Amino acid sequence: MALITVTEDLRVTPITGVVGAYVEGVDLAQHLEDPAWHERLRELLFTYGVIAIRGQDLTPVQHKAIGEIFGSLHTHPFAVNMPEHPEILIMDTTEMNKVLKWHADVTFEVEPPLASFLYAFEVPPVGGDTLFTHVQAAYEALSPEWQQRLEGLRAVHSSSATFGPQGTYKRHWDKPRHEHPDVENTHPIVHTHPYNGRRGLYVNSQFTVAIEGMDPAESRWLLEFLWDHIASVQFQCRVQWEPGTLTIWDNRAVQHAAVPDWTDGRRFMHRVTVNGPPME
Repeated sequence: MALITVTEDLRVTPITGVVGAYVEGVDLAQHLEDPAWHERLRELLFTYGVIAIRGQDLTPVQHKAIGEIFGSLHTHPFAVNMPEHPEILIMDTTEMNKVLKWHADVTFEVEPPLASFLYAFEVPPVGGDTLFTHVQAAYEALSPEWQQRLEGLRAVHSSSATFGPQGTYKRHWDKPRHEHPDVENTHPIVHTHPYNGRRGLYVNSQFTVAIEGMDPAESRWLLEFLWDHIASVQFQCRVQWEPGTLTIWDNRAVQHAAVPDWTDGRRFMHRVTVNGPPME
């Protein structure tokens, strides 16, 4: 990937040769009304898939404004949001789940989010990193035969396994079930990115539950094959958090997973998510 230079002070350091970059030397709050910077920020994200921008000091209003550079803001239908800013999801944990689950955010929606903006206030002294894996690189690494086999298949994405009564994050439930019932939608297993045009895989182990019209045993086998392939280390990068880091990821190009490796400290973050265009 080519290094993108925005200003003399801006430093962009790729994390791996496939995905991810650390960005330093910019105060995002000073560029909220700068169209040229907006375009550069989009270019950085859609080039690297995930960018971790160090040294930020953001209010909730500024955090939302950065998200709005990319589109309208999404309000999470299930998890805990800020009462005064419902577009901001609160992530406040002192104990990690012990299962590492690769996923893209809210893929059970009709039009899943385009990008997420996770801002760290407090992080553990050691551990609590986030892994990212590039689903476009994973698709491109498949043989032409496998790519052809997947063409036209659709997968079922459901909220129930994660946010249902027996779901992984049922403890985060704060909304009446009659107002927010389980959500289920289908999406193509191979989709075209709306901005860079690359093809990528779109199944994940947190929300994808079946392949439409396929025998359940075959569906499970194929999904597990794809999940394992997507999680291959050659498609990954690892973001190490610091207070004041804003990490932005392209929800159509990468999946992520929090590393369940810390036992001391608090992981307190806010997340803004941006609505995406229809899946193709």
